[in-house]
Amino acid sequence: MSEPTSDQEHKPNCRWPRPVVWLLAGAGTVVALGLAFIIGGWILLWVTSSRQSWLEVTVERLVVIASERPLAAAAAGWVFFVTNRADPFDVEPFDREVWLAMHNYELRDNQRGPMANDLRQKLLAERMTQEQVRELLGPTDWHEERGLLMYTLGMWSGHGIHYDSLDIHFDDEGRVLSVDIHRH
Repeated sequence: MSEPTSDQEHKPNCRWPRPVVWLLAGAGTVVALGLAFIIGGWILLWVTSSRQSWLEVTVERLVVIASERPLAAAAAGWVFFVTNRADPFDVEPFDREVWLAMHNYELRDNQRGPMANDLRQKLLAERMTQEQVRELLGPTDWHEERGLLMYTLGMWSGHGIHYDSLDIHFDDEGRVLSVDIHRH
């Protein structure tokens, strides 16, 4: 094995899958649970052989489960809430004054998060240079390296326990190439 040159760095590949992967995984889980519930209702109907429709039996069983097992009902409600909530990064339009006021603000309610998607679209549409991005957003407060600027967004993704950053990648000409919201 060859020794790395001074230009190379040992950096672990610690990027998490994009949010859409997590969304699809969560949606797949919900669909699988829903199918299991429907099939379970059909089996229950077949076993009970009552004169009630499968929908009546299923609804009746749901009411019984919710009343007898409140923890299970709460868990089902939580799963529904988590999989159907709005994107926390697509709530507010970009506001430069608010963005600059949040520089080095590391608490979970950093107001940069809700405007990240609007800013992302603006940066991609205008294909700004790195200097223009710095003028618009101010100095980085997360990380900076050649061809990459990272700004902190607070703790908005998942359960609010991971820091999020706006990662702005530049091409060889110094123009915006891609903008990602990254959970750390």
